[in-house]
Amino acid sequence: MHYLRFIFGLLFIVFIVLLLHIKNLPNTFRIECAIRTSVPAETLYNYIKDFENWSEWNTWIKEDSTMKLQFKNIGTENPSYSWDGKNGIGSMETISAQAPYILNQKMNFEGFKSSNIQWNIKNNSDSLKWVMEGNMNFFAKAFMVFKGSMETSIGPNYQKGLENIDRILSNRLNDYRFELKGSSIIQKQFYLYLTFQKNNSALDSIISKGSNELYAYANKNNLEVSGSIFSIVPKTTTGAVTWTLGLPIKKPHFAKDTFIKSKVMPERTVLKGVHYGPYDNINRSWEKLNTEMELLNPKLLYYPLTIYIINKKLDKDPFTWETQLLLPYK
Repeated sequence: MHYLRFIFGLLFIVFIVLLLHIKNLPNTFRIECAIRTSVPAETLYNYIKDFENWSEWNTWIKEDSTMKLQFKNIGTENPSYSWDGKNGIGSMETISAQAPYILNQKMNFEGFKSSNIQWNIKNNSDSLKWVMEGNMNFFAKAFMVFKGSMETSIGPNYQKGLENIDRILSNRLNDYRFELKGSSIIQKQFYLYLTFQKNNSALDSIISKGSNELYAYANKNNLEVSGSIFSIVPKTTTGAVTWTLGLPIKKPHFAKDTFIKSKVMPERTVLKGVHYGPYDNINRSWEKLNTEMELLNPKLLYYPLTIYIINKKLDKDPFTWETQLLLPYK
């Protein structure tokens, strides 16, 4: 009996010491993971902000075949998804997006206080950084005592996740296709247009924003659209240059808007090619089309035309995009 009292007393002391140790652990945590990558910032940003892509790279989702996912508000400014898997129940929501290429998210996990997550994608330094920080309740601190720190239990998974993102997108960026279609004639057409200064790193968002504005103007003024969004670009594709984004309309229209104008495009002969895939490597297709033009050796009449075939898939998977490249000549 004496020994039992001693053992129970010792266990009680150990229990009290453990409770005090847990209580005195830091109430906050911060985890940071980063990698260097050659994937363009905009490609990373568009891929990461779409939660439906997370099952391709997120290690917890990939390792749990029983996990059930539910998505909400995909394609909006505040998308979210929730999960129910063998490691617990939780949810993630995008709270805000800051220019350039910063995503702020909030994660809730059963038994833990909510955590703040930030994705910081730096185009100039070619880095992708993920940061998670939050508060720890007593249960979370106790959990970490037996499972290890937040850094050791979560950090390696997200580091692996960043590496998965880099590998997936690097492979896809090399996966494009170009087809030469030969000479064709563009018929005379009326169109709405707006101009913008473009740096090569911002093409996706510019086309999306400009397209929405042109379609909204056409709808507001009851104008019948007669073709796909197109751009008129200078021969050079380096640096910040003035581009035109246009939307064909069936009948002539005098635009009174100070931002959106209207014009007529004359009939012209063009050398046509088609680029299949994201815009990040569209210059490779331009190079191939220019090589074919040099073989024809005609005098270039006007700026190159790029016609973007816009459909529902464009918002989901850039690797299914179809872009017509046209070089006018005579």
